[in-house]
Amino acid sequence: MVTLYSRTGCPQCRMTKRVFASKGIAYTEINITEHPEYAAKLKEKGYSSLPVVDTGTTVWTGFQPEKIKLIA
Repeated sequence: MVTLYSRTGCPQCRMTKRVFASKGIAYTEINITEHPEYAAKLKEKGYSSLPVVDTGTTVWTGFQPEKIKLIA
């Protein structure tokens, strides 16, 4: 299962969700605006930008359409 960590108003997060939808990728979204406790966990792991996409086998940040194609 893919997990998408996002923030309200984040353009790259919005684009990532659009591509997930167009490719039929199922995901769970955790919005750190609504759940700020996840922001601290992401920072502890060294992530400082959003979105953070965790596929279970790989993790990346930012809008990465080429990586999304690989998991579609």
